[in-house]
Amino acid sequence: MSAPGSARTVRFRRVRAARLLVVLSLIVAACDTGAPPEGAAIRPSRTTAVSTAATNPPAGGQATVGQPSPGSADTDPGARFEPAPPAVRVLLLGDISLGRGVEPLAERGEALAALRALLADADLTAANLESPLTDRPPARDGFRLAASPAVGAELTRAGIDVVGVANNHAAESGSEGLQDTLSTLDQLGVAAVGVSHPGGDAVPVVVAGAGVRVAFLAFDVTGQGDTAGTPTVSAWDEGVARRAVERARAEADVVVVGLHGGIEGSATTDPTLRRLGEQLGSWGADVVWGHGSHRAQPVMVTDPDGDRRPTLLATSLGNAAFDQGRGADGLALEVLLAADGVVAYRIGGLTQPAARTRFGGWEEPRGDAVHLARGWWTLVGSRRSAPMRRDPMAAARFVGGDVADAVVGDVDENGDDELVVAFRRPGRATPAQAVDPDWQWFDAEGRSAHLGRFRLPDLQPIWSASTLARPVRAVAACDGSIAVGYDPAGPVGPGAGAWRWERFGFRPATDLEGPGTPACVDVDGDGRTEPAVLDRVSDGVPP
Repeated sequence: MSAPGSARTVRFRRVRAARLLVVLSLIVAACDTGAPPEGAAIRPSRTTAVSTAATNPPAGGQATVGQPSPGSADTDPGARFEPAPPAVRVLLLGDISLGRGVEPLAERGEALAALRALLADADLTAANLESPLTDRPPARDGFRLAASPAVGAELTRAGIDVVGVANNHAAESGSEGLQDTLSTLDQLGVAAVGVSHPGGDAVPVVVAGAGVRVAFLAFDVTGQGDTAGTPTVSAWDEGVARRAVERARAEADVVVVGLHGGIEGSATTDPTLRRLGEQLGSWGADVVWGHGSHRAQPVMVTDPDGDRRPTLLATSLGNAAFDQGRGADGLALEVLLAADGVVAYRIGGLTQPAARTRFGGWEEPRGDAVHLARGWWTLVGSRRSAPMRRDPMAAARFVGGDVADAVVGDVDENGDDELVVAFRRPGRATPAQAVDPDWQWFDAEGRSAHLGRFRLPDLQPIWSASTLARPVRAVAACDGSIAVGYDPAGPVGPGAGAWRWERFGFRPATDLEGPGTPACVDVDGDGRTEPAVLDRVSDGVPP
């Protein structure tokens, strides 16, 4: 272990897209089976293309040049688009206890085995470790969550990089038991945050990767942790916390603060942790990572003053691994962080049947959304969309049907621009429509809906969908993909989607329902634009 007050360097096991992450651990002195690909199984009669094979040019119909839908992405070809700064993906989990009923599974590497692919997909992962890794007896009465140091390897097998130990069980075997935990984590190469030593005020944490420096802090809010001896857990103290956050803000780009506490068993927003989270946000925290109630609670974006960058606040992520049985499930919260704060996030459910954690998939985003890393994310703050490039003369020469929208872009990333056209033409029966003969394949004028890619300047067809189950009204051409807005007069109503080009055709993601404007945004700083839906309104899904 490093000496108190010194920084320790940890090399993470994963390098994603050649990004090396380095952690300098924080010490605060107190007075604290993987995500399935999105859209892998899509009902062809309800979303996007039914058939994506085309070898012949569209036939029939005089071309009419359509206009983009109101509120669409910037269409000024001279508008400047500034790429986003580099970003890192941080995945946060709630409480992990490797003791009691979980311990036999952890010994066999089964407790978190189903999360390995999920965690490996992120750049950095963190969880709250509520079971000390020690063989010492408890120093006080109450529930004992301690686990053998040998089962700590389950953390590294799962791919967890950082654990918070600022909670009411970390020092249940006294400072010696906490020291055992820290020594074990050190040997495993897992960084621990939320430990206090006497003397000094706060030693900053910096987690650096891809040009983004992330600071981690953690505090116990329960008031039940053992704060005697050395080392001990970092208990909540307003003065200490504020100084730590402000120092971390000065030395890092993004600040993530863990809080352990709240009303146990409550699935509603904890009022105390919300108040503390908003307070932390006013001091400079970008993410408040709550846990302790052992139940998942709502995740929100807050900015009480309206004059600073937003704070992503999760008052409780519930359990990531515990033996509490039914009703004590949790959330995985993945956050995209750039130098200017939180860019986007997504939430997925965790269950623990027979104390083996399972991932249930990502939830639908709230408000504006971007399709990134095989799934939809909720956009946070304002991200300027890339201007759509159009060729009115080429669109006017299109003779395949009535044009709803036409944009120019390199949607297969082969280096050549092409015209992407959403159009309708006089309908005719096709074998693809037999998939659902009761579906509304034709509009009131007897036209079927299509989308195709055409070479410039000769408009020779490259690819075209034979029939669309949902007519496309607006298109945004992104790098290697498109965003589409569906015609509200279609058989399902308003909605939007993301289609990624994969060798011989587009692969559609799960559609988002409700009005929205298709756009292209670079949110992860890789220089490529991703399909997005802006100005989105969805019943039951607040912005």
